[in-house]
Amino acid sequence: MRKRLVALLLALVLVLSMTTGAFALESGPRPIVIQGAMDIEVMDMVAALKDAKEITYGSWTFWSGTLEDYPVIVSRTEVGITNAAAATAIAIEKFNPCLIINQGTSGGHDPALHRYDIVLGKLSVNYGKFRSEHGDLGQGIQPEKWIPDNVSLRVDGEKVYFDGFKGDQEVLEIAERLAPSYEHGKVVVGVIGTADEWNRELDRIQWVHETYDSSVEEMETASSAQVAEAYKIPFLGIRILSNSEWHGEEFDPKSASYCQEYTLEVVKAYINEKLQTSPAEQALPGIYFNDEAISLSTRPIIDKGVIYLPVRELIIKLGGTISWDAENNVAKATINDQEILLSSQDADLFQNGVIYIAADKLGQITDYKVAILGLNQVRIFQ
Repeated sequence: MRKRLVALLLALVLVLSMTTGAFALESGPRPIVIQGAMDIEVMDMVAALKDAKEITYGSWTFWSGTLEDYPVIVSRTEVGITNAAAATAIAIEKFNPCLIINQGTSGGHDPALHRYDIVLGKLSVNYGKFRSEHGDLGQGIQPEKWIPDNVSLRVDGEKVYFDGFKGDQEVLEIAERLAPSYEHGKVVVGVIGTADEWNRELDRIQWVHETYDSSVEEMETASSAQVAEAYKIPFLGIRILSNSEWHGEEFDPKSASYCQEYTLEVVKAYINEKLQTSPAEQALPGIYFNDEAISLSTRPIIDKGVIYLPVRELIIKLGGTISWDAENNVAKATINDQEILLSSQDADLFQNGVIYIAADKLGQITDYKVAILGLNQVRIFQ
């Protein structure tokens, strides 16, 4: 009986689909993606990567490497909201990141801020979406009376409207804590305004600032944040003032380097504090099945940005069953009317006699939908 139990435990990782044949799981840390729109906003970060490799999809270029021995992707999104959205969607689909940071240069909206000051985005807003009331021909154009309009996403099939996208609180707190180390200006928490605009009229800048409480303007952050929200990927915008019409401070390309320097320090701190800690030090992620919390007696493990779940107990908690096929040396799991064969090869993680599967693989081996919210929650839907 003991040998049979050990054999069963060793059998719970490689998944062979009954309909598609063998399916080998790959595991590894989910990378951090750092974005910048232009060469001057990314090349310092690329230089900081170890063993950087360049890859291009369509018009968008990415560099993969490591920082603090952890995988990091630098993304050149190109300028504008369309480019930013496309680059973000590609990054998520191709690299499955655990965090996205959008950083770079921006123009000042808040008169209290000067060139080289940095804004951490507690919120990013699209300030270029409006509607206007009817006006007869000849009555003129009155942009100051245009009504701001929210953006929308489909969430679980229903349209949800957003007046902005919040920055991830954990990353924001780390970035705030590093503020005293920044030597080129001050670091504040504020609102990042996004639109395909470069405004130099002070009346226009003041109107946007008063309407949206915006600290800065640029052309990518809220667009990237919207896509990240759709995929439930933690996100933070970090923007440096490269110019300010309020103070006659013209664009200075050095600001792009200063912002990358600060962003890299934030990423390093996040890696060392949140991703490189030992499994015993990690907080338990919440596990939910059809929006109801489920309790696992075997503790999930977080290692290098990947959540691992105990396979045998998870299958049972999801209403499945397990039996042992001694003839073929595999375990048979039945879950959601689907039969899955489990063998001992290519284990994701084996620790203390327990086999674990990376949470993001569950959706590949079953008909369930899986949403991973950073390192805090795993939501499974039937």
